[in-house]
Amino acid sequence: MIARRIPWTPEITDITNDFKMLELGMYASITEHWLSIFSVAHFHLYDELADKRSLCQHIFKQLGVDYDLSDDSLEFVVNESETKASRLGWDELPRLSRDARDKLIDHYAAEIERLGRILKRDLSKWHSCAVVETDR
Repeated sequence: MIARRIPWTPEITDITNDFKMLELGMYASITEHWLSIFSVAHFHLYDELADKRSLCQHIFKQLGVDYDLSDDSLEFVVNESETKASRLGWDELPRLSRDARDKLIDHYAAEIERLGRILKRDLSKWHSCAVVETDR
């Protein structure tokens, strides 16, 4: 889907809202929309997947059902870049330039603060992101 919309480049240097790509990251606005529709809603963040067992136990508790998963059943892969690249027909995913990364951090700063207030969570780690250097 995205492969047809955006040509591959080794580095992303330009940040635009083409195809609503920036809009889709406005998580506070999206969360407020869901909360206006559903009287009860629980939100789980990607960061929480580091402890899959704890996350699944919490979700089962929220649903009011017994937790009956084995640790083996929790072995799933999330957000694997090689899989994404392959699905897009690319050898690898492009990386963000430092300038593009800084622009995104600035763009989403207020949205992250608002989302933290809505979810009553500390999202301070979201305000910065380490640039991964590679030998590409």
